[in-house]
Amino acid sequence: MVVTNWNRADCLAKAVDSIMAQQEVELEVIIIDDASEDNSVNVARSLKAAYPGRVRIYETHESLTQSICLPANIGFKRARHDIVVLNPSDIIHLKPTNFKAYRDLISRQGNAFADPHLRYASSAEEKPSAQAGGAVKREHIWEVTGFDERIHGWGSDEPDLANRLKMIGVEMVKCDAQVLHQDLLPDGSFRRTRPPGDGWKYDRENAKTGTYAPNKTWGEHPKLEEIDC
Repeated sequence: MVVTNWNRADCLAKAVDSIMAQQEVELEVIIIDDASEDNSVNVARSLKAAYPGRVRIYETHESLTQSICLPANIGFKRARHDIVVLNPSDIIHLKPTNFKAYRDLISRQGNAFADPHLRYASSAEEKPSAQAGGAVKREHIWEVTGFDERIHGWGSDEPDLANRLKMIGVEMVKCDAQVLHQDLLPDGSFRRTRPPGDGWKYDRENAKTGTYAPNKTWGEHPKLEEIDC
């Protein structure tokens, strides 16, 4: 379970608690905080203490891509289980059987990205394809070396991983899992996002050329620190 976080101290604990409530699965949580300016790291420390031996924390100290791409790759590279779940800290699991549904689907259909039903806290709308909160085999993430780390800007990463997985025959498949995107802040306003980037052009370039592994190295950061306590 890879939990990426930037300035969401308000919902990080809810996200991790919903993960730890999952039934019939063995799991670990890797929290990657991408240079948050709020109380996120202290919240992460409290979660590590609350779930001893089950939570690891990494801090970048400086955001190099200002997107989910590098933080997610840091977690993917350090994951120990055969199935990896990408879980931004504003994604809450609504059913304690979500991970069992992921595992069962991937066991039946190995080349699947288990795609949950995702709805928004701000509306009843369901997103047609919910990469966030979904699950895939770790070996497939490794084959495509995660997200394209050239991508800069929050949100511009969105199609990249799913499209690159398609290049190796992995398709997104809906399963009986439900997640909530906590897209509102405690005061009811929308989450402040980082400046939009030009990542869409890289995704289009990858799709056109069939390139799914442009990262010479991936999942590393010069200031990365594992927080032990």
